[in-house]
Amino acid sequence: MKIDLSNSASLIIQEEQAESYLPYKVYTLLITMRVIRMNMNLFYAFVIMSFLNRCLNPFIYASQYEEVQVHLLIYASQYEEVHLRLPV
Repeated sequence: MKIDLSNSASLIIQEEQAESYLPYKVYTLLITMRVIRMNMNLFYAFVIMSFLNRCLNPFIYASQYEEVQVHLLIYASQYEEVHLRLPV
């Protein structure tokens, strides 16, 4: 098998996609192989989990950087001051 490394960015995207869509892909594979029957609720749950994973991953990884953590702490403290005041 020959792998073209000239476009390594697409390989990285495909690896990320494989990870986030794994439950969905396994479920559809099992349905295709007729190991299990189709359950639309479960199907939609896997699709939603896959999309949520793809959408939230950048925020999860960004929050690991110290600069981002400082800004999140500043925002959280401002939120507490404005929204969590107890009535006197």
